[in-house]
Order: sequence, then structure tokens, then C-alpha cells
Amino acid sequence: MEGGISFLYDSEVILNKEMETTDLLFTWQSLAEPLLFPDEREYRVELLDSLYEIRIEAADAGLVFHRKELGSDREGIQADSRGGV
Repeated sequence: MEGGISFLYDSEVILNKEMETTDLLFTWQSLAEPLLFPDEREYRVELLDSLYEIRIEAADAGLVFHRKELGSDREGIQADSRGGV
């Protein structure tokens, strides 16, 4: 099933509906991995056939979200669940 997911954290856009995936169920599953596998340090959110790479990194007091457009050298946003962006 194709589509997009909107995901905001602390008023910062992590995912928006324009960042479409060809498999919504797989994307939701990868978003749930920090809850399902809390001992891991890094997670990759799967957006099949997308131009974006999303990573979730476990930090001492929370999670850090990284978004990068493929083909770009610079990291996009880094929203920090510990209270800062």
C-alpha cells in the first residue's frame, strides 16, 4: 500500500506526506522498532522508493531523529527527543 506519513516531534517535521513510500505497513513497522527493540542504538526508518533516509539514534536520555535527502551531502534536520533540536 502506497502513501505518506506525517510525523512531527516538538514542532519539527520528521516525515511529511510528500515523503511517500510504496509500503506503508513496512514503514510503520520500522518506526515502531525503538519500542520493539529498545536495546539497539540505531534504527533506520524504511521509506521504500523514497528520496529520503531517516535514522533514529538512541541517546542517553532519548532519541535523535536524522533526516537526509539522498544525493545530498548535508544532513537535514536532527530533532532531539531530549528537549533540543
